[in-house]
Amino acid sequence: MKLSIMVYKCVYDLAPKYLASILEKYNSQRATRSADSNAVLLVLGSAKTRFGMGAFSVAGPSAWNSLPVSIRASSMNYQSFLTALLDYFIDSPDD
Repeated sequence: MKLSIMVYKCVYDLAPKYLASILEKYNSQRATRSADSNAVLLVLGSAKTRFGMGAFSVAGPSAWNSLPVSIRASSMNYQSFLTALLDYFIDSPDD
C-alpha cells in the first residue's frame, strides 16, 4: 500500500523530482480502449536478478499497473485515491 501511495505521488508531481524521474509513463502508439480512460500506466523497469525486482523502478510500476483502472484514474485527488486504495486492499482477498 505504501508503495502505491509513493507511486501516486510520483505520477502526480507530489514527490521529489529525483524519485519521480525514475518512473516513466507509458504512451501507446496505437488507439486502445485503455488509452481512452484517464488511467495512467507506467513502463516496467528491468531487473536481472531477484534482488533487483525490489527496486523502485520495477516494484513501483508493477504495483501501480496492478491496481484497478478506477483507482489509477487521474481525476482522483489525493484523499479520494487514499480512500479508494484502502477500500481496495481491505476488500481484496489475501493471497
